[in-house]
Amino acid sequence: MQSTQEKRNLKKPNFRLELLQHVGKIISQDRNLEYGEPADNLERTVQLLRAYLGNRKGKDLKSEDVAVIGILLKVGRLAQDTSKIDSWGDIAGYAAIGAEVMRERTGTAGVSEGNPSLSVRA
Repeated sequence: MQSTQEKRNLKKPNFRLELLQHVGKIISQDRNLEYGEPADNLERTVQLLRAYLGNRKGKDLKSEDVAVIGILLKVGRLAQDTSKIDSWGDIAGYAAIGAEVMRERTGTAGVSEGNPSLSVRA
């Protein structure tokens, strides 16, 4: 009789290695052409994060701040090439998730300028 671990190994014996090889191909080919040099992109993102966080520290962050950080990561990429439609979609997704998380965390609808119907639904 096979153990649970042995069964797992039979299903995907090299999953970790396959994943790492796949990622290796992605990051070592045309990625820089699409998103620029990683160091430049990361530095841009650091500047965006510093501007967003201001004087706040990690203990001051809320769940929705993580969604904003995801948005800033995508903005850093769009600074290189605004034609990446997936980055635009990711930003929209992070924004929707961030708003939903804020509403759940605060128990309020939040404030909506110019669209009162968004403010009244919680």
